[in-house]
Amino acid sequence: MLIDYEIAVIGAGITGASIAAKLCSAGVSVALIDKGAAG
Repeated sequence: MLIDYEIAVIGAGITGASIAAKLCSAGVSVALIDKGAAG
């Protein structure tokens, strides 16, 4: 399965997560990428 994103944010710390959230709120499709496991 291929999924297209408009923006990739590298790092899910406080800055990366807040930027990704603001972009999502603006209707931008975002891939949030971090080195750790989810959850």
